[in-house]
Amino acid sequence: DVDHAQRQGRLDDGVRLAKERGYKIAPTNPCFEFWLALHFAGNAPPMNTCEEAIRHLESVGNLARGSYSKAAGASKELTVALISQVSAAVRHAGIIANNQHSEPFPANPSTQVHELVRSIHESLPAEMKRRFPID
Repeated sequence: DVDHAQRQGRLDDGVRLAKERGYKIAPTNPCFEFWLALHFAGNAPPMNTCEEAIRHLESVGNLARGSYSKAAGASKELTVALISQVSAAVRHAGIIANNQHSEPFPANPSTQVHELVRSIHESLPAEMKRRFPID
């Protein structure tokens, strides 16, 4: 999530510190719920708050308003739906990232979680890759 760090004026410090320490980051703007929404839809309007991203997730995921809570997380039904759509989310995020390559960091909305997912997928045993394809 970059929404909190941006409000606190700490995003640039966090990115710089991660680079100095050799860490790779997978930020999502405005928050992780945008990544979740990409499991169901390939685009979204700019969003200034995580609450807007949650409303977008509920809309594109056909969830009842107020059914998703950042604190409580996803329901079992939503989790199953998300798992079945990881490949779509990776594809949608890649398209968005390609379209935003010239925009300043962090573009709104944007995510780099798909790069983390690809990296994890590459490290899986062959049988797991076949069971959980992302391409």
